[in-house]
Amino acid sequence: MAKRGTYYLGRVVKTGALDTDHIKASLRSPNSVSRYGSAWTFVDIQELTDGRSTYFFGRLVKYDPKGEVSVVDPEQRKQVRQSEPNMTIASSPFVYVPEYQGLSFLHVSNQIEHSAFMNRWAQVVNASHHQILAECAVDPIADLRSFVRKLQSLDGIYRVSASVSPPNPMFGPLWEELKEYLAKRRTDRMKVEEDSGQGTPIDTDLAEHVQGILDQTDERP
Repeated sequence: MAKRGTYYLGRVVKTGALDTDHIKASLRSPNSVSRYGSAWTFVDIQELTDGRSTYFFGRLVKYDPKGEVSVVDPEQRKQVRQSEPNMTIASSPFVYVPEYQGLSFLHVSNQIEHSAFMNRWAQVVNASHHQILAECAVDPIADLRSFVRKLQSLDGIYRVSASVSPPNPMFGPLWEELKEYLAKRRTDRMKVEEDSGQGTPIDTDLAEHVQGILDQTDERP
């Protein structure tokens, strides 16, 4: 049965020695992590292909290792609690596309909010790959058109704080020079901090650059 709801898009960011094969291995053989009395892991993982790309379908499941359910005792005419270890609380289906580090997942109200999904998905992967000084995170993919409109409506930008970790297939060749620069520096992430500190706006063309990302084509990257 099709699952209706609000789906979110995220991008898997790898740091340190972590590579895509480690993430794939974590999906195929996941461990569980415990947070605030609930446990989390991946279930029903399928590795599929459409002839061009390979992708993974699965579910991030939230469960109670010490779960209990209410049952009826007909002889005593009572309702009693019965132990039900590893009882499912909620699950969120997802699709992971390794080629683009793309992740699509279902928001489950009151149980697996989109921010919780991104945190727990990364935590399960990080608990499963057994690599030292390596981890992944899931960053949201924003609606760039809304972002541009918000930027253009501002009277000025006084502070900029950003982390960039190319390549992002969403931005195509715009990453190329930065990717080469980071490779030369032997790092895979850059953090940018700018603060006017003078009460006057920063001299920036950020809105124009983001608009350029939206306007890029194969003929005009």
